[in-house]
Amino acid sequence: MKRNKFLSFAVSALALVFCVAGAEERSVERLESELRDWKHHGLAEREKLVEELSRAGHPAIPSLIRFMSEARTGSDLLSAGKALAAIDPDFRKRPECTAAMEEFRRVAEAGNVIAQRNLGILYRDGIGVEKDEEAAGKWYRKAADQGDARAQFGLGTICYRNRDYAEAAKWLRKAAEQGMALAQGVLGMLYAKGQGVKQDSAEAAKWIRKAADQGLPEAQTVLGTLYMSGAGVKLDFAEAAKWFRKAAEQGNATAQWSLGSLYDEGKGVKQDFAEAAKWYRKAAEQGDAAAQYNLGIMYEEGTGVKQDFTEAAKWYRKAAEQGDTEAAEALKQLQDENKEIFE
Repeated sequence: MKRNKFLSFAVSALALVFCVAGAEERSVERLESELRDWKHHGLAEREKLVEELSRAGHPAIPSLIRFMSEARTGSDLLSAGKALAAIDPDFRKRPECTAAMEEFRRVAEAGNVIAQRNLGILYRDGIGVEKDEEAAGKWYRKAADQGDARAQFGLGTICYRNRDYAEAAKWLRKAAEQGMALAQGVLGMLYAKGQGVKQDSAEAAKWIRKAADQGLPEAQTVLGTLYMSGAGVKLDFAEAAKWFRKAAEQGNATAQWSLGSLYDEGKGVKQDFAEAAKWYRKAAEQGDAAAQYNLGIMYEEGTGVKQDFTEAAKWYRKAAEQGDTEAAEALKQLQDENKEIFE
């Protein structure tokens, strides 16, 4: 029997690919001036400028820290942090860093909302300063009180980690009402679980849909699950397939496994074993144990793929290595019944 599993919402951290590109050598001052000219540079161009600054060595440390105090995106902060670490793993001990961080704090203390929020991020992640969640919360709150959605979200997540769910819901709602997709998705999950708010499946679905409509794959996956179960929405396998597909096409492994299951069972879509195997494989290649197990079954039975016991064993083994006991049992049975192949 193929696997069915409970889907849970998890906010994904966004990975940054650090761009390295050769460029004409320019002075630190020129590079910093270009970097601060936001109107004429996209993210990829800013990353190249940051990387070029890192090649300037220690003299570039103040410029990179000033850039962090003004950065508009988390990706910019991360790329600058990586550049600082590339210059010197112990850059925090450098006098240039100390002086620049003092200036960063002065700007934040003067009420600059971007500097306040970014200082919160630096303390949260330990970039340029010692990691300190209490200090992160302090600076997030200053920016959040000024209406900054990203700071409100950051403060909400700190409150959630500290199990202050009511306070978490308060700040996440403020960010969600400003249209922040991550905040909408997490607020929806608070309603689903009844954490900090009264449990309300319909309200959960409302906020999760808002995040899904903005293209957040985790929210799309959860919305698909709600349609599968009828929690807060009318039971509708076709709608479930629609939302799973949106997330699956963005590479979400859980959605890929889920869409494969619908094709496997013919729910919400026309039954198609080859299509099921296709989506199981995409999820399995990302390490999803349930998809690996199901793909193993398809190879063992020759459903949607050419029967291949060696491939079946391969996928059972991958799932078993992740602690999947059913996959381990299936692997043992397959090997016991086909000793001429596996001896």
